[in-house]
Amino acid sequence: MRIPENITWNREIVYNLMWALLNSLEQHNAAVDDLTQVGTGVRIQKVLMTGLGTGVGRISGERCAQQMALAVKDFLDASAHPEKWSSLSWDDALEYAEEGRLTHEL
Repeated sequence: MRIPENITWNREIVYNLMWALLNSLEQHNAAVDDLTQVGTGVRIQKVLMTGLGTGVGRISGERCAQQMALAVKDFLDASAHPEKWSSLSWDDALEYAEEGRLTHEL
């Protein structure tokens, strides 16, 4: 967050931020594992962080936790089944959207 502000208007920002973080971690670790890239660094195995959007962002701890957990669940499923996630049907997309929608009121 460049400027501390209320971000509750974006109902799935925590999910999107968590997905982006997981994607970045996966890309970093893949680069480290690629032996052709000399000096790429150390694999990241653990991340310690506060609740995304809590505090000044005014996202509740419950909503934050649910969206972070849902992002991890979906990311792991997408990693295990890339062919499914690269060609989602409308029914599948609506099912995932409904899971996210359940976190909006927390």
